[in-house]
Amino acid sequence: MSSRILIIEDEETLRENLAAYLTERGHETHAVGSAAEGVRILAAHPYDILITDLYLEDADGIDILKELQSWSTDIVTLVMTAYGSMDSAIEAFRCGAQDFILKPISFAELDQKLDNISRYRRLLRENALVRAQLHVNGPPRDIIFVSQAMEEVMALVGRVADAPCNVLISGESGSGKERIARVLHLSLIHI
Repeated sequence: MSSRILIIEDEETLRENLAAYLTERGHETHAVGSAAEGVRILAAHPYDILITDLYLEDADGIDILKELQSWSTDIVTLVMTAYGSMDSAIEAFRCGAQDFILKPISFAELDQKLDNISRYRRLLRENALVRAQLHVNGPPRDIIFVSQAMEEVMALVGRVADAPCNVLISGESGSGKERIARVLHLSLIHI
């Protein structure tokens, strides 16, 4: 699958080789040599994937990641560095990096990481499409109830549907726990 990729790398030879390789592989690729130029381009144009060096002459790659987080963009970031410490990798992941690659870069490893990113992006799109379709259709209509007790249960489900917490559903066999869990999981309650 072809992606729009921006490369931010201050080492000219690596930048040009990466851009040429990715373009040859069918990606729409743009490469720049500084963090400032990269951030300016990212602000003006949408990209699917950002490949950035962690240590640039004019900025830290972590700063770029933090900037992207503040934009709430859906760009997927691959961070590369010659100085692969566990601390820098952890910090990059905390700031939104999807993956990490060490220099010198193996094109086979890069291909694998880009394939993983492509699959991840496809799953996100499919998930969003399924959720949108479920919201259009509304909540599942296979839960039928007329009792006040069930109305209270459904109201409770509606209150906790978007809460960032775990929910324990208990009850006797055949009481509809799985159906309540489904509704809760899909967050479709609009009661």
